[in-house]
Amino acid sequence: MSTLAAITFERAVGPLDVARSRVMRVALGTKLGVFVIARRDRRVAAQAAVGVLVTFMLVVLAPAFMLALAPIVFGVPHVASDVRYLVLRRGVSRPAIAITLTFAALVTSMRGLDLAFPSALPWANVEMSLLCAWVACAAIAGASVASRLDRIAPALFVIAGLAFVAVPHAMAMRLVLAHAHNVIAIAVWLFVFRRSVRAATLPLVLAGVAVIVLLSGVTLPVSMTHSHALGMSLGDAASWLAPGFSARAGIAIVLSFAFLQSMHYAVWLGWIPQEDLRAEGTLSFKMSLRSMARDFGTRGLVVVVALSLLVVFGACLSMVRTRELYLSLATFHGYLEIAMLAYFVCSAGPTRVPIEQRAIA
Repeated sequence: MSTLAAITFERAVGPLDVARSRVMRVALGTKLGVFVIARRDRRVAAQAAVGVLVTFMLVVLAPAFMLALAPIVFGVPHVASDVRYLVLRRGVSRPAIAITLTFAALVTSMRGLDLAFPSALPWANVEMSLLCAWVACAAIAGASVASRLDRIAPALFVIAGLAFVAVPHAMAMRLVLAHAHNVIAIAVWLFVFRRSVRAATLPLVLAGVAVIVLLSGVTLPVSMTHSHALGMSLGDAASWLAPGFSARAGIAIVLSFAFLQSMHYAVWLGWIPQEDLRAEGTLSFKMSLRSMARDFGTRGLVVVVALSLLVVFGACLSMVRTRELYLSLATFHGYLEIAMLAYFVCSAGPTRVPIEQRAIA
């Protein structure tokens, strides 16, 4: 990292490290704190469980705020984390990286054209075709790098079945993927990063119970008292997240979506980064910043920070429009998760790239 950028970024996270040190000092002063923090499995499980409970309460008490603010605050950083932990830090072949860059650019460009010229082409059908092609190419690349060509035919058979359903019913599939995308992050965490599924039982059970409670509608009397905020409306969100459902059922689905969306961000920004550590300890914010600089390079890190600030600035001008624009242009990262799962399933599985090979500045 260049000297100026290093000084600027490290000064910015300095107060966070001070707060972290104080919290750690208090926690490590108790037997329970030592027991939880000393081991990564226990630490991640505890952090995830607490995160599930806090997110559930926030969604129940302030659902419209969660829907509006979560993508604005966590959107760009979690997309960067997607790219960082699925591509830059894994043993991904050069062809797979080229496939990722190509299809990410195509999907983003297509989304931009869809926003600019919505009636020019059946963009949803084009998008589903690109998704199926991306997953197929990733599967072939994964099987090839592992010399497991016998896996190509079964993978293509499954992907052809997906294309048979997805392309003709593209609008419905967009909606399905909007909901499924939040859960896919948990699948990536379990398959690619989690060392022991047993250690993940508590947060997964709590998350499942939270989703059931939200879908049941039990929390609606409380949640509806904050159904509008920052230009967001639960009723409007239900019209596109749960079309065809009754008003009550639709808003319950929206609450579930808001909860799982926040869980999705927590997985990429909290759970997975800790799982990827080699040692049992934790990283300070400055250490995390330096690690990001190694992965993205200085320019890449500056771009991530600039885009994050740009989204926040846009939200200050128009929250709803900025949120819609971000969610549309960031669609590629959800497809990246699906494609990389296909790559890892068809290859020998995910590996970890040594530090000295990760700098791309």
